[in-house]
Amino acid sequence: MKKIIHILLCAALLWPAISMASSADDGFDIMQKSHNVYEGDDSKSSMKMELINKKGKKRVREVIVWTLERKEEDKSLMVFMAPASDKGSSFLTWEHREKDDDQWLYLPVLKKVKRISAAEKHKSFMGTDFSYNDFTPPHPAKFVHQLTGEEAVEGQACYVIESIHKTHTDDPEYKKQRKYQYTRSQSWIRKDNYLLVKSIMFDKKGKRYKLFSATDIKQVDGVWTAMSMKMENLKNGHHTILTIGELRYNVGLADDFFTTRELDRPR
Repeated sequence: MKKIIHILLCAALLWPAISMASSADDGFDIMQKSHNVYEGDDSKSSMKMELINKKGKKRVREVIVWTLERKEEDKSLMVFMAPASDKGSSFLTWEHREKDDDQWLYLPVLKKVKRISAAEKHKSFMGTDFSYNDFTPPHPAKFVHQLTGEEAVEGQACYVIESIHKTHTDDPEYKKQRKYQYTRSQSWIRKDNYLLVKSIMFDKKGKRYKLFSATDIKQVDGVWTAMSMKMENLKNGHHTILTIGELRYNVGLADDFFTTRELDRPR
């Protein structure tokens, strides 16, 4: 979830003169810098979540999100406050550096905490256009990256990076692993602050699947932040918009707040 607050994962203007070797090296370096963008030691934010179908029908939810960044792992807790049908639902993520992430979901109607398995992480999160995978993108080292060009997004110069998850390559280390949800992606990374501002994800048939965009980018407590994020399903026209309201960084949260015990606590 932490990555989605600045985030997550149309055609680019390609630069044919860039060599394959240098573009691969530069692509990884850029994605590594984007992955490591400072997001505060911790944060608390209120967020509006809008689910909109292709006919314009809208469902609105209100959530509160807490995040914590540590050397070896990031943690986040999302709690739904409205509407009444979703109130009390909560989602906990531990994003690890060296191993698969842990995720848990609590739904009041079931009155139990459910651990999200690796086989479920490609599925939709709470009916949104974000999958569980989208909340915790894999480390850049798990992809092959190539700098393919540069292009402006909303007047800001960006690098354009193409990334292929190694489960979709011939890398022997990844040969027996479960295929990642997206075969490849194109990412637009701002040059000035390395924020991800746009990404196109492709499905396992190589077709355009989702479009992510981040807008209203500004500094909050000295941290570059995208105040609005949109994920669009390019196949069915449905999209989800996340808009941050009140946001504070470095509020002094502790590790013991981000445990499964907090998932079913009344708020």
